[in-house]
Amino acid sequence: MKYTSQLIALSFLALGSLNASAAVYYSQNFDTLVLGNIAGQTDSGPLAPSDSWSGPGVVQNTVAVSGQALQVALAGDATYRPGVFDTNLASANQVVQFDFRLQSTVVGPNVSMQSEVLVRGPLANQNFYFVYKGLSNPGGDILQNEFRLVYNSFNFITSTTPTANNWYRVTLDINFSTASIDALVTDLNTNTTFWDPAAVTGFNPDGNTNGLGLTATGPGQGFYLDNLSVQVIPEPTSVALVIVGLGGVLMMRSRRARR
Repeated sequence: MKYTSQLIALSFLALGSLNASAAVYYSQNFDTLVLGNIAGQTDSGPLAPSDSWSGPGVVQNTVAVSGQALQVALAGDATYRPGVFDTNLASANQVVQFDFRLQSTVVGPNVSMQSEVLVRGPLANQNFYFVYKGLSNPGGDILQNEFRLVYNSFNFITSTTPTANNWYRVTLDINFSTASIDALVTDLNTNTTFWDPAAVTGFNPDGNTNGLGLTATGPGQGFYLDNLSVQVIPEPTSVALVIVGLGGVLMMRSRRARR
């Protein structure tokens, strides 16, 4: 009983230690960047200074969760940040989180609009999208007004209707070894779950790797991004190996005590 209690106690310590070792690999709240065009600006990410932001996104301090945020408005090119994933842990779970606010939602006749966060994993062909899609017909009927998760050769799942000018926290828990994506969207205004779909499996084919791409298309479309981070989570097998190792140590101690 003594050693069983010790094993349980040490197992909890091991689990706590492994959870504590979950590391933020990349983080950007935009507060330290220069106001204005983000193109060419570097940040405190893990890559060399040459790996900088590109595209027409604008750092501004008018609309933000706090401090400053990035505005992505209608433009021909994507705003892009390379190197946000740890390629040395390409098979581990990595969690992308960001705060997202729509500039507008679909209104009026014959409108097609889209705001998109493209995720490219640490290896090739690990592409998926978090998207807002708005669509109306010539009579002004709204056909689509939803968040989407686009995965597995461009299949998608959809949310209920989001609200413009409201901050949402998007959490994307990605297992790159199994191609599993588990999304959670929280309404920061009410601090409640807005969308919690079942996990999906499969990526879109894309030879490009390791980065985030941000685009907005359609009349009046655009969005704000704040508090972007990527966290690496230890694999469950690591937890199991630690517990097995602790069990072996305690068994050896038990045998010695009996002698």
